[in-house]
Amino acid sequence: MEHKESWLSVAGLKFLRTLWLCAIAGGPFQYTGKALGDAHFDFQLTSGEFDEIAAELARSLDHFKVPKREKEEVLGAFAAYKPAVTAGSILR
Repeated sequence: MEHKESWLSVAGLKFLRTLWLCAIAGGPFQYTGKALGDAHFDFQLTSGEFDEIAAELARSLDHFKVPKREKEEVLGAFAAYKPAVTAGSILR
């Protein structure tokens, strides 16, 4: 498989998602991908789909025994991007 841009591959998506999550959690890494609204608009993600992704993130944080305060901070930061990530759902 030829990789013209890193965001086209699963590994690239995982890498950028990890960078983004680390950045919103306070670093030390910086997200270098597209703006989230631009990156997700064509996916037409609904509010419900976003909420399920947030629930999966919460389950992952629980699995790794992230303390409650830090878990709430990460989930709060994640939730702040909901309007941008779900903006494309208006096309459904």
